[in-house]
Amino acid sequence: EFSKNTYIVLFNKDEQNQLLNKFFNKKINIESIDISETFVKKFPKFAKKTLKEVMQISKYFKYKEIDIKEKLYYIFYNIIFEVNKDILKNCLKKLKFVAIGTIADNMPIINENRIVVKEGLKEIALRENMSINYLLKEVNILTKTNITSTDIAFKIAPILNSTGRLEKADITIQFLLTEDINKIENKFKEIKNINTLRKHKEEISWNIHNENTIFKNDKFIVCYDKYTPKGISSRMATRLASYYQKVAVS
Repeated sequence: EFSKNTYIVLFNKDEQNQLLNKFFNKKINIESIDISETFVKKFPKFAKKTLKEVMQISKYFKYKEIDIKEKLYYIFYNIIFEVNKDILKNCLKKLKFVAIGTIADNMPIINENRIVVKEGLKEIALRENMSINYLLKEVNILTKTNITSTDIAFKIAPILNSTGRLEKADITIQFLLTEDINKIENKFKEIKNINTLRKHKEEISWNIHNENTIFKNDKFIVCYDKYTPKGISSRMATRLASYYQKVAVS
């Protein structure tokens, strides 16, 4: 009953079906897609290999301690993308958004993140997205040959992050995804206004932080203001930590 209107992506369908039948102690009929068939045609050395053996062959796991679920996830996605280049191309086109989000969220640029950012910046360099081009023009780097992660971090991210800091992140999403120039212009005006408001609220919070300091010693400073939005509080904590050179909570 659980398998109605369901299909499973398998590697080596016959073997997996045998395991399923053995597990349930009866024949199980589940619609399935065998990704091993196309993969083996392209890479004959993997013929008759189990998924476990494929994982053991992969050099990616040789020097890493990775949970078995993560290994399966990695292998499946790589096989799917390897045999379905169109899916991969479509995903690559979206990496420009992933790169901006990764940098704007201050994620560490290591391992997969480094690859995502690198490929995303290449996509941005193609100048195919109207919204991103509009944004690059507004911060005077549209004609720059290579857009770097530093450009994103210091010129693009603060503008886009401002909407989230005031709990209006949907405006940035609408701006990035639309291809209508009128909507792009209107949404960017909204974002600029929100960014101005964000700066204003930050300055107010900073100017009265002494009044809102509820604890302070040689190692810590804690400030609280119920009127400061959560998104601004995190910025305040960073600013307090930098200014006082101690752990800050806001």
